[in-house]
Amino acid sequence: MKMPLNTINDLLSSIDEIDRSRDKSLISLVAATGLYIDEVRHLSAEDINDDLSKLQTSGKRPRQLTISPFAKEYLQQWLLERPKSKHKALFISLTGNKSPLSQRGIDNILRKWSDSINLNFNYQKLRTLSHTTSKSDSLSIQKDSALSSNALEDSRNSISITRTLPILSLCIALLYKVYKSLSK
Repeated sequence: MKMPLNTINDLLSSIDEIDRSRDKSLISLVAATGLYIDEVRHLSAEDINDDLSKLQTSGKRPRQLTISPFAKEYLQQWLLERPKSKHKALFISLTGNKSPLSQRGIDNILRKWSDSINLNFNYQKLRTLSHTTSKSDSLSIQKDSALSSNALEDSRNSISITRTLPILSLCIALLYKVYKSLSK
């Protein structure tokens, strides 16, 4: 039976329940940084500094993002366990030719996790949630809560919905859940 989550700690501890270190690392990086789906797909180990504290995205709008301690732990574990591959992508398929994860593959990982914790991952609610979270200046998330302000900041920016919808929707849903728990 799925239990509803009430706190940030519940959300973070739910990541520990995930079997694969790749999935733990991917979800924790998304939650901590608000990475766009294309950024996740094109991220390589070379984009992360040596002490795993920052990552540099590429593309039209390069960004440098701070990796929180909780995400760093999962990332470190994934880098140690990551199978050899001819592809430079950080997140690769664990079967077949170890090719980079597709948008659908990333979406499936996020959806499976959100379903396991009863987190509504509903694309139709995206606009409503983004308006709710972006207008709530009273929402303050501490550094060690592991959800950096990058995710909230990105929800305020004008972005391409088609390439970022799954990840942005998850980040906004997480922020909304945190906001609701703090406002009680």
